[in-house]
Amino acid sequence: MAQSPVEGRGATVQELLSNKKYKLDYYQREYSWSRKDVVALLQDLERRFIREWRPTHSRRETIGYAPYFLGPIVCYQTPDAAFLVDGQQRLTTLHLIVVYLRRLLEEQDLDQDAKGLDPMIYSTRHGETTFNIDIPERNEVLNAFLRGLAHTLSADASLSVRNLYERARDIEEDFPASLRDEALPFFHDWLLDRVCLVSIDALDREHGWEIFETMNNRGARLSPVDLLKSYLLARAETGRRQLNDLWRRMIAELSRHGVDTPSEFVKAVLIAKFAAFDADSTDPVEIDRGFHEWVRKNEARLELRTADDFRAFVEYFLVPLSRQYSALKDAAAMLVHGMEAVFHTARLEVVDPLPPILSALRPDDSDEVFEEKSRRIAGYLDLATTLKIVNNRSLLPHQVRPEVDELTVRLRSAEGLEGLTGLLEAEAATLPDDFSGVDRLSLQPGNWAQVRYVLARLTSFVEVASGRPDLIAVYLDDPQPWEIEHVWPRAFPRYQAEIMTTEAFEDFRERLGALLLLPAGDRLPDEHTTKIDHYREQNLLAASLHPETLAAEPEFARFVAEHDLSEAFRPWPDHFGLDAIQIRQRLYRRLCELIWRPELLGLRPENTPPNRATVKRSRRKARYGVEIADLIEAGMIEDGTELYGHRKKHTYTARVTEGGRIRLPSGQTFDSVSRAAAVALNVKACNGWDFWRAGSDATGTLLSDLRRDALQQGLME
Repeated sequence: MAQSPVEGRGATVQELLSNKKYKLDYYQREYSWSRKDVVALLQDLERRFIREWRPTHSRRETIGYAPYFLGPIVCYQTPDAAFLVDGQQRLTTLHLIVVYLRRLLEEQDLDQDAKGLDPMIYSTRHGETTFNIDIPERNEVLNAFLRGLAHTLSADASLSVRNLYERARDIEEDFPASLRDEALPFFHDWLLDRVCLVSIDALDREHGWEIFETMNNRGARLSPVDLLKSYLLARAETGRRQLNDLWRRMIAELSRHGVDTPSEFVKAVLIAKFAAFDADSTDPVEIDRGFHEWVRKNEARLELRTADDFRAFVEYFLVPLSRQYSALKDAAAMLVHGMEAVFHTARLEVVDPLPPILSALRPDDSDEVFEEKSRRIAGYLDLATTLKIVNNRSLLPHQVRPEVDELTVRLRSAEGLEGLTGLLEAEAATLPDDFSGVDRLSLQPGNWAQVRYVLARLTSFVEVASGRPDLIAVYLDDPQPWEIEHVWPRAFPRYQAEIMTTEAFEDFRERLGALLLLPAGDRLPDEHTTKIDHYREQNLLAASLHPETLAAEPEFARFVAEHDLSEAFRPWPDHFGLDAIQIRQRLYRRLCELIWRPELLGLRPENTPPNRATVKRSRRKARYGVEIADLIEAGMIEDGTELYGHRKKHTYTARVTEGGRIRLPSGQTFDSVSRAAAVALNVKACNGWDFWRAGSDATGTLLSDLRRDALQQGLME
């Protein structure tokens, strides 16, 4: 039997990258992945890994974790290297992730694991060391990214190089917080050994392109949407032609937003309207994996009993909801008057607002009711999420998702706008935080995107309130979002008279009150008076630092006077010191309170301010892991316990506060022990469970040992 001339083999990420050399032909397209593509890959990897990992596992147990398939690559081999025909985008991004993973491992002192990644990053042949994806024009960017150094692109940098630079920065900002702590070494093992691709080896360049075109241009299998349509129309029995026409128009309208949108719509509807979210439910996983099969298995829950039921499900349920979903997709992608909150919440990228909104919608809602419901639910989600951000609450998916799922279930039963308003008022009254957290909010590893979002909202609010256009979409634009600007340059000696240590300098330099939002790419001089002149030409939040702005902008002056913000908006023409940061921090807090006022959501203010001391929201158990609050409930630790950590002859302290949070001496408070440790150490990754000790300094017990003992004694699940 003749051997096939085309060879395809499964390979792990480690096998694909280790001691390999990949190149591109001159005709290959540029590296063009967007931030959205990178974030989607990171989130997919996080979701698949977290589904398997438990902190009680040993690293060896990752061998048994479910594999994750990332698709094929096509290449042809030459004596010097393998030339990529298809898969450049995916492989380049994986290479960037491995580079950043090496830096994070070093920060956790996992030096052996970090050095073990070197053969996947670069290799030496014939006395020459090159990166394993060997494209010389990318070397400067990759070298800087590998070493964590600042890099300035040359004016003539190619599109690929510019995009590589931007995506590297995105990975730094968007690498999931849940993978930066004690999970990091486990994720390292899983990524290398359980994430797989198929490498298809072509005979030569022409053969590679033939394979590529065959894979991408030949007929596709029936999708789950097609299979669902066949099932529903077959069970409808009569009127199938009419239903088919309705279905085709529905799919055409949804596909306007992207080829995957019809599938996303069906999943969103089933999750929003029918899925169970209790601990034993597999509905979300099954719907995601094969919603057409889930519908077949759950006819009774969907009340599909007769042919008329199936026909009505398409004509009077799915089709009207698809129009609402399409309108929501428009509102999530661009500012739509009256539905700005949908755009805001979607761009925040912590919670997908569409399923919760769909859960409260009815197919026969008028356009006015649809818009008002959407605005109020998205606005509430925006408020709740922003409060988490400014109070350093966890945004990990396994902790945020159960809260959204519970809200989704409650929203299903909301009757009309009045019922919805009452439900959201009750939800808002039990939010455990207010905006006092802004007083201590700072830029930290893992919260860049969230801080940029808050700055964008503040900047936009001041602009609009002063009669200028709303440019929030420009500030958060995916290809080139505006950048966070530090008012303080990285020049500690200049501020040493006010701040005695470099640690305190770095802390206050990152505080929200010392940050602005400016167009990407502007390199400003370090001299403050020169920077102030530049700020004068920028948005009003930045321009307010200049002494001439208030007099030159009458609408801005009116806004300042209306809200009694003259002192908070005072200019700082000569020196921006510690007192200026603190005053600006209070200004930003007040702006947050104006932006996220509950009455703007149509909620009655008198019903929403809670008695914070009595708020005790039910806390859903995480799908994995233990929190400080669990140790308190188990009697292993008490409120007020002092925590100590040591690193390189330095001692760091913190305190356990009510509710199981960790407070640093700076006043910053965190849900996550690892995030508190990372901020204390000023690093991007840290295993807080193996850093903090409870009790008296070095003799205290590691939090990881307390957790282990509690689990072994059966004090916690």
